[in-house]
Amino acid sequence: AAESGPSDVSLPDDLAALHGAMAATTEEQSAILEEAFGFVAERRFYLRKAIQHNDLEMALRYGLCLANELRSSKLLPENYYRLYALVFWELQHLAAFVASGRHGLDAAEVYETVQYEGSAL
Repeated sequence: AAESGPSDVSLPDDLAALHGAMAATTEEQSAILEEAFGFVAERRFYLRKAIQHNDLEMALRYGLCLANELRSSKLLPENYYRLYALVFWELQHLAAFVASGRHGLDAAEVYETVQYEGSAL
């Protein structure tokens, strides 16, 4: 009996259907990513507005909204990274604001404020 090698491996009959599904996935990925970017842009506006008004509570709330956008399990790794990079960049503004103390609270008061939040930021 002859041994079968890698060239003898048969591909599924529906390889063309699989390729079509991948193309649909690419379109779906684009739609999901576009929606996520739109959500981030909207929340970024409100985050920066809260920072301009030295409103720590609202800034934290919008920062949390941005971070929660990363809970998506529907994105492929490359697209998830693009979303992550955008969210991380925006959260740097929040981090600088919290560290600056412009909001008028000391570190202990900031700690107390975030303790009542259900999600970690």
